[in-house]
Amino acid sequence: MLRLLIPLLLLAPAAWACDFPDSERASAPEWLCGEHQYEGAFHTAVGSKTRMPSISLQNRLAGRDAVSGVLRALFTDAVEKLQPQLSDVRLRVPDLDDIGVAKQFVGITVLAKAKSPQRQLFVLAGVPEAERQRLESVAWSLLMLQNRDAIVAARGGAAYEALAAQSQGEGSAGAPDGVSE
Repeated sequence: MLRLLIPLLLLAPAAWACDFPDSERASAPEWLCGEHQYEGAFHTAVGSKTRMPSISLQNRLAGRDAVSGVLRALFTDAVEKLQPQLSDVRLRVPDLDDIGVAKQFVGITVLAKAKSPQRQLFVLAGVPEAERQRLESVAWSLLMLQNRDAIVAARGGAAYEALAAQSQGEGSAGAPDGVSE
């Protein structure tokens, strides 16, 4: 059995390398392959934009795509934490394309960039460790605000206030605009 595994172990490092999605002419960075992990960052996401005449516009659009993915990850995490407590309420996520929502998340960082041989730009964005708790609290607060009416209708105002206080915890200093405490 061990004799059969040895050739697989020798080939494994070559199998772990990956190519850019649009070209096999070069190896992509590790963060572009698989889980998009980056040391010291959480809720990471990759955005991309195909070749454009304006490099600056390509940068902005790929970055916006990556930030949108980070927002999606933050809200998915918040829903996964809140939904078990509100099984009778179907939670709705705020519009992630709304610039007002995105402005609440100051601290999302572009971590890395890479260009493929076909000149497609890939951008990795995420939440640094220092900003993680604050931005998770902002996501929870906006999720609570978005679903306030449904939670109050299902559980009452006192239950909503208790959940809102629980969500703020010690990070209430970073509460988004429009969220009363």
